[in-house]
Amino acid sequence: MKSFTKTYQVKASPAAILAALTDADQVARWSGSPAIMTRHSGAAFSLWGGSIHGVNRMVAPDLLVQDWKEEDWDEFSTVTFRLTAKGGFTTVQLTHDGIPDANLASIAAGWDEYYMGPLTDYLEAASP
Repeated sequence: MKSFTKTYQVKASPAAILAALTDADQVARWSGSPAIMTRHSGAAFSLWGGSIHGVNRMVAPDLLVQDWKEEDWDEFSTVTFRLTAKGGFTTVQLTHDGIPDANLASIAAGWDEYYMGPLTDYLEAASP
């Protein structure tokens, strides 16, 4: 199993980022696909028609930890979003642990292209 950590700078508050990650309507807007998601610890979620699903293990103002699985994976991985605000920006430290070895490159690229890129564009378009 593989892991990686990426850091993103987003011109939005931690509260706005957390809402965009955990509110089904907002997830649908930035992802372009219906989502099942709530902001509660212990709540199951499903993204992109169930191709990604899991459970929100911890939801806090500066931290989101998810059990995260693609539909063809045998085991769940762990995704952690750490949010730190400074000067009108929030640093999002994304760590993804437990990725099947063969999927590391596509998952790492997918976070930029399908997740954090569109999420950042969505939030920054709404920013004053």
